[in-house]
Amino acid sequence: MPMPQRVQYSDAIEPLVQFIEDTPPSEILDRTLDKLRAGVPTHTMLTASALAVTRSTEMPPGHHGGPLHPLAGLYAVSKTVERLEGEERFLPVLQHVALTNKHIHHPAMGPYALPEFAPEDAGGVEAAKEAFLKAKAAARKALAIDDALGEAYASLAHVRLHDWDWSGLEEEFKRALELNPNYAQAHHWYGLFLSWDGRNQDAIAHLRRAVELDPLNLQYNCNLGQVLGNAKQYDASIEQLKKTLEMDPNYGQAHAQLSAEYQATGKYGLWLEEFKKAMDLFHQPEDAAIVEETARVYAQSGLKPAMARQIVLKKQLAQHRYVDPVDIALAYALLGDKDQTFAWLDKGLAEKSAGMQGFKSYALFEQWHSDPRYIELVKRMGRNP
Repeated sequence: MPMPQRVQYSDAIEPLVQFIEDTPPSEILDRTLDKLRAGVPTHTMLTASALAVTRSTEMPPGHHGGPLHPLAGLYAVSKTVERLEGEERFLPVLQHVALTNKHIHHPAMGPYALPEFAPEDAGGVEAAKEAFLKAKAAARKALAIDDALGEAYASLAHVRLHDWDWSGLEEEFKRALELNPNYAQAHHWYGLFLSWDGRNQDAIAHLRRAVELDPLNLQYNCNLGQVLGNAKQYDASIEQLKKTLEMDPNYGQAHAQLSAEYQATGKYGLWLEEFKKAMDLFHQPEDAAIVEETARVYAQSGLKPAMARQIVLKKQLAQHRYVDPVDIALAYALLGDKDQTFAWLDKGLAEKSAGMQGFKSYALFEQWHSDPRYIELVKRMGRNP
């Protein structure tokens, strides 16, 4: 079997990445400044710097396990550059490139070569299950080597959450935070688990802590909005999601979550508007077209005809591309069609679809929480109603 080669980036950026990797530390500042003065865009230089540190450095032994520092501050650096004028704009970029270069040339972190691997067929649900099993095995192996790794406990709990392996899962999150109380990702994952289980106040506390620890993390900020919405604190949720979008107006997940909050509060026009933005940002033209058609019917005929039309289109899409059954169940719930809602939730359960993870927290299903079919569905998931 041939050895994998070092990953190569596109021709447009590869020479600049190599420049950052290969330039001696004593020369990196002057030579980077020359390139910026010659017209290399600041955002291009920052991109090359991030790619260089990703490809050519590794975590040193005993590192805290968080992201490499030049990546952790990338968003803040780019926003700082936008606020400066003239050659002052170059200063944060020069600092970023110099730090990347230092990491690459540090004996504990480099040299390292991120290998190039040929992409494999996604393989659908079975391949995803296999990937989770491998991730679970890797986390357990790490704990066998060192059972004091909070990050490994958190990773194992997170994988088990997505694999619906509930036994002892919460204890692993708690153990992770006992070992590393300032591990933001553990607070984030545990908070989502609690929210999906209906323990809203604890969920909010953990997501707030994740944001406190990593205030520029868009995912943490967005998911804080999600758990606030799950707790029916809709005004706070919308405010948090708008704050996230102030950080990055093109963060598609925040638009998608904001659309869900608008739907929950009956602001259907804004729901469709935000969801269309999200699908455009996710580069999902088929989904964007469905939203456009739903919005057109909604404007002409109201909510129920619009949802009926959306259901037809989603079923058509599902004939040639995967559509989460819970998406269709939610559409039927908005129509008030209980039987079809449960039929599609049953399908989601059979597939272990991603949408089923948090279905206990969906406001649209609350009207049927006393229905024996709902109680049975939750039990079949291995959860408590």
